[in-house]
Amino acid sequence: MSHARYLKELLEPIGIYDVNANFNGGELEAVGQALDQVMAQLDDMQREMSLVTAESWGLRYIADALAVAPVVDDTREYAEAMARLLRIGGDSFTVSAIADTIKGCGVLAHVAEGETLGKLVVTFPNVAGIPNGFDEIKKIIVGILPAQVEVFFDFWYRFWEILETLGTTWTDAQSCTWYTIATGES
Repeated sequence: MSHARYLKELLEPIGIYDVNANFNGGELEAVGQALDQVMAQLDDMQREMSLVTAESWGLRYIADALAVAPVVDDTREYAEAMARLLRIGGDSFTVSAIADTIKGCGVLAHVAEGETLGKLVVTFPNVAGIPNGFDEIKKIIVGILPAQVEVFFDFWYRFWEILETLGTTWTDAQSCTWYTIATGES
């Protein structure tokens, strides 16, 4: 219901206003339209103030407050990634906390302890080759870890055995470059 209609229904029983007259009705219409605009702006502000519901400018303001930004394009995934980044704190150095933080970069990654103390190995199981936005991802990961923790990024590429399971034929492979075969990108 518009605010103009609400005001008319509110004032009509009192009998002071002729809510249908041009002068009184026009005044109530103007005030009602102004209130409708204010409510629309308040609704927009309420939506954008929460990371759970933000869709546009609210996400940009929250991202500006962070030192780094997620590397995703989808709005919901971006908001979820920022929520993970906001959880980074002084206790973010366990393997599971680091894995959750990397998810904040917007990419699925697996984190494991290295063979020696103070080393972590990060792999990206769903991405052949180097993931998009890797420089930003690396900056986030290295930025949250203590200096004495060394991070190794382990990338994988498609090999002939994998191509065979995908059903790629020699005819298909002849039109590919080594890069497209290794990463699966065109």
